[in-house]
Amino acid sequence: MAVAPVFSEMSVTSAPDPAIGVSGLPQTGLAITPGEDFRFVCPSSERNLEIIFDLYSRYFAELPFDGVFLDKIRHASFAAGMEGGFGCFCEKCRAYYAERGTDAGEIARRVAEDPAAFIPSALEGCAYRYDDAEIDKFYRAKADIITGAVAKIREFFNGAGLETALDVFAPVLAYLVGQDLRALGERAAFIKSMLYRVTNAPAGIPYELSALKNNIRSGGDMITALKKLWRTDDLLSDECMRSQLDSAGLNRELIRPGFEANVAPGVCESAPDYVLSCAALYGGMGYESAVLCWNMLADTGKNIDALRRRD
Repeated sequence: MAVAPVFSEMSVTSAPDPAIGVSGLPQTGLAITPGEDFRFVCPSSERNLEIIFDLYSRYFAELPFDGVFLDKIRHASFAAGMEGGFGCFCEKCRAYYAERGTDAGEIARRVAEDPAAFIPSALEGCAYRYDDAEIDKFYRAKADIITGAVAKIREFFNGAGLETALDVFAPVLAYLVGQDLRALGERAAFIKSMLYRVTNAPAGIPYELSALKNNIRSGGDMITALKKLWRTDDLLSDECMRSQLDSAGLNRELIRPGFEANVAPGVCESAPDYVLSCAALYGGMGYESAVLCWNMLADTGKNIDALRRRD
């Protein structure tokens, strides 16, 4: 299965339509590694989808893949700062929000003047709900943009005889970046949930929660609210992982837990005890398959050996 970053890393090979931040400026990325800048592009742009299709047709169509694994199929997160955390505010996205009954200008004003209004008040499956009707509609529209893009991408690849699978955030974070896991699950051969508890980098749960806390004025209250909604004092606990996976409402064959098997000093401190604990947790929940992440070409020896010996 080929891996394709969708709404990020496009700038390496093309000139895509950028994602525009809430203040009206292009969103910035993160300097992580060469070729991976986490600079997100507009998910509403038909041109950006055509770039993906063209890259596949030119360079990969003749290779014997049976499917495509779609990575970064989301809006930016607060890891890129406040500008990215609220999604894209380009003209096309603003028009879509208007079609769905929400005023992008009003959302931008609330971001600046009343950030506490963006703290969710309820949990419906693994989608957050908001007391403010305008903000609730905004988040629903953000998610529908991603779901609609996935549907178009799936149609293209299915037409080429390929299955599509999705890389998604952990449920505690997914809806904030426009990933409605139940809706996406209906459009994928499977989804891998990035249950990264020891990764201090984008998509890592502790990293993203820290970015959320630090990059929005109400961030501390947001974390408190998330703990309340998930009924836990520890959003990284085994029990919270169980709750998150159960909340997705997807069968065990459709969603696959992903956990870190590689070591990257200062970035990912995975260890044999950790991978064995994850394997026991998800196996005990009835998952027959999990995904070892996130860089199998890195230092994985001790962790893989531990998994081999566990039986």
